[in-house]
Amino acid sequence: MQAFNVSPFDRSSAGIDAVRVLMQNLERDRSVVIFPEGTRSPDGTLQKGMLGVVFLALRSQAPILPVAVTGTNKFPLWRVPFPFKRMKVSIGPPFTLPTIEGNPSREVMSSILDMVMNRIAEQLPPELRGVYDNKGKTQAYGHPK
Repeated sequence: MQAFNVSPFDRSSAGIDAVRVLMQNLERDRSVVIFPEGTRSPDGTLQKGMLGVVFLALRSQAPILPVAVTGTNKFPLWRVPFPFKRMKVSIGPPFTLPTIEGNPSREVMSSILDMVMNRIAEQLPPELRGVYDNKGKTQAYGHPK
């Protein structure tokens, strides 16, 4: 991981310093990888995202590249560096969030989080979309599922 300049953060102890490092990387046009769920899903389905990804994306106006990884729930965490099983990565088109003046309310932030997570869910098979399986409803940003 160090060869790729990875700076891992544990969400339970990461504070303002972590946010500062992430924002500096984004300002330098470096990639930042965020797992908006905060942890691996025990059953492989998409879980509720956390607002940190929205905070960083709104502040930086950096484009978001929705990526879904499947198959990681089929092997133990200690095998992740050498999985010996099939994993699949699906990458969607990049997008940016709308510019919002001032401090958005929690409801607005939650709505934007749903938009981000729905873009990730689109990269997954329907049975793995979890809490973001809209069962045919129109996505928050106007594209039918």
